[in-house]
Amino acid sequence: MKKVELGSYVGSDFNAVLCHHRCVLAGDHLQLPPTILSTEAAKQGLEVTLMERLIKLLGDGAVRMLTTQYR
Repeated sequence: MKKVELGSYVGSDFNAVLCHHRCVLAGDHLQLPPTILSTEAAKQGLEVTLMERLIKLLGDGAVRMLTTQYR
């Protein structure tokens, strides 16, 4: 099941994330940003992705870029 934000996890999914020491996010934080139509949502920080927030918090050492293009 694909999740797009940590907030979309509910019940046992969210508990499983919290109970582990490691969580892997796959994606490219340098690609297109989220489309935010609501100025209120943008003010509350939803224009910044979870991955961008984690990189800001944990630093670039938390990121591993692929060396092979798989498409």
